[in-house]
Amino acid sequence: MSVYSVTQEPNVLVGTGQPIIFTAFDTETANIYPNGDADVWKFRYICDIYIDTGSGSTKVARLKQLPNAENVGIFDISRIVNSFLYPTLVNQGITTNSIHTLPLGDLGDPFSLNDSSLETVICKFGEEFATTATGSPTVHADRHTETARYAFQASVPYNAGVNYAFGDFISNGTTKRFLTYMPDYSIQGQTIKVSNNEWRTMTFLNDSATCQINRLYVQIFNSSGVKLNSNDYFENLTANGGANPSSEVDTDPERLLFVGVGVKNLNIQTLVSDMQISGHATAAYYEVFGTNASDTQKTTKYRFELDGNDCKYPMKQFAWLNRLGGWDYFSFKKKDVKTLNIKRTKMKEPLGTFNAATYAENSFDRGSKTLKADAVYSESANTDYLSEIQAEWLEGLFTSNNVYLIDTEQDIYTQATGTTISADAPNVIPVVITSATFVKKTSVNDQCKIQYTMEYEYSKEQRVGI
Repeated sequence: MSVYSVTQEPNVLVGTGQPIIFTAFDTETANIYPNGDADVWKFRYICDIYIDTGSGSTKVARLKQLPNAENVGIFDISRIVNSFLYPTLVNQGITTNSIHTLPLGDLGDPFSLNDSSLETVICKFGEEFATTATGSPTVHADRHTETARYAFQASVPYNAGVNYAFGDFISNGTTKRFLTYMPDYSIQGQTIKVSNNEWRTMTFLNDSATCQINRLYVQIFNSSGVKLNSNDYFENLTANGGANPSSEVDTDPERLLFVGVGVKNLNIQTLVSDMQISGHATAAYYEVFGTNASDTQKTTKYRFELDGNDCKYPMKQFAWLNRLGGWDYFSFKKKDVKTLNIKRTKMKEPLGTFNAATYAENSFDRGSKTLKADAVYSESANTDYLSEIQAEWLEGLFTSNNVYLIDTEQDIYTQATGTTISADAPNVIPVVITSATFVKKTSVNDQCKIQYTMEYEYSKEQRVGI
């Protein structure tokens, strides 16, 4: 009697930006290949893929694979699963608003669930074969069922190995990260400069079995390092837009969360007024990290330095889908050039009137006519000086296929008074990065401070006259 088993399998958390491998083996295949077996013909391994689409698990695909030279069937399900995952674009608490402006429109809920950014995947394995050389194969499904995996749109470098467990992003210790490669303060000693009109979210895994962000801390400090706010955390609860990882996580939307931690996001939220940056006149920087319900730190700390909006150029803030399925943000604060690129389609038409008693020409007759004009804005933006670690992180923006410009130009900074006339509902505009290369710069190789220029264009054509 044959024994069916899966001899290679991925971890519980799987990223669809890399192979998700299952290896199936039936001991009877040892008799089939290469010599054949009188009772088994046309043998194929079967992998049925089930995804929880919100109303229970649904079979979305069936894969079939011939045994290889070692008599096993190797399945990579990453591309199929990825086709059922989507970036979360809107706040799930109020779906008319962008995720980047969380909690705009729902000011008491600083957290948001995800919208198909993470899905439960279950694979069931079987086989098919015929009992005669000319007979049709019979399917023998569900001979082995794997436990649930949680898939999200993430990838890691090749040197991380085939079966990466995403342990660095499971919040159970002081070195653990949110779903971002943004430089942190605790380990790398890096500070991210932010302006008063910047928006930002952070993304984190919230699986009840392993992840322990019960509270999201935002601690505000003055330039001397004195802490200014005594009420300094959000409770991760369903009542606040999230889900307590210890007791409230039951569905896929609750297993990956977003929280608003940009200066603007914090200033508009009303859940904890002491966490509004604008309420502390001497604020110089703030730190963000997660803890469990007992206030034990469970992530690294990220530090954001307030730079006072002291830029004479219009700030260009971008949000991009990073390599871990979360959103990252960066602001270009130096020279910006905006160009309207116009492409015209023309036709020629005959001059004069040919359908009258006499031929005549008018001065306003056209010989050449524009049938259509397409107009697309393109821009180039320049960074401030960066550290080598920050420059490496920025590579993710240049290579992302999902980038947005957060239009903060309505926010007018008045240098004379040091105040900002605030527009609290910015446009979030999809753009396409057109820069063809990204040269990794170091201060040693380039003998200068590191800066980058990024070229991009608006994904929508401008409306023109018809």
